Amino acid sequence: MKNYIKEKLKTISGYNSLVNYILAILREQTRNKEILALEAIRNLSPKNIYAPTTTWSMTAGAINLLLNDVVINNRKMVVEFGPGISTFYIAKLIKKNNLETKYISVESNYEWYRLMLRQLELEEISNYVSLEYVPLLESPFQFKEHNTWYNTEILHKLILSEIDLVIVDAPPGINKYSRFGAIPFIKDMLADDYTILLDDTNRIEEMEIVLEWKSLLKCQVQHFDYFSVLRSGGNFDVTPFSLRHFSK
Repeated sequence: MKNYIKEKLKTISGYNSLVNYILAILREQTRNKEILALEAIRNLSPKNIYAPTTTWSMTAGAINLLLNDVVINNRKMVVEFGPGISTFYIAKLIKKNNLETKYISVESNYEWYRLMLRQLELEEISNYVSLEYVPLLESPFQFKEHNTWYNTEILHKLILSEIDLVIVDAPPGINKYSRFGAIPFIKDMLADDYTILLDDTNRIEEMEIVLEWKSLLKCQVQHFDYFSVLRSGGNFDVTPFSLRHFSK
């Protein structure tokens, strides 16, 4: 019996070592992907300010994909729920490339809205994105524990039709399933050719949202480490070089 237990412990120890080894490889791959993506978007990095990035910031790979999509698929109407580091890069791209792209970014936290507005002004790109404060209310779109979303009465006054790029990085994930309302609200305003990016799909709730959206839209979906992309199917694949082997 003792020998049996010893052999089992050896097996468990070996298994744990293998798991730790695989996790170390995956962490290294993630670091390498981010380094490649950061290099690709370096020329659009903020110059006049320090733009903070935290554990809840969008990855460089996701931003790289968004910038590719704006340019390659000639996006004309971009709607973002949850401004952050991505907002600086997209606004700077519109300015640098002299694009005729309308860009609306919606924020529900007034303090964060004021901070972002000031930062965009200091970076001299506030004219290239319409930053809007829209508070959260009881949601008209029901899905599991989802119960709050943006004030749709205000949104209807801000958002036009023919939206061809949607970025969903809010409301915060502390409100489970809170991001679900984006597509039920916006689906009838989508252009025929569109891309939708939902951040944080490494979380169970966000992955469930993606699958529900896919069912609603009958579209293609592509999963990456920390985000997922839904496409109408008629546009170019804009997967960045840094992520070329890592989509699923």
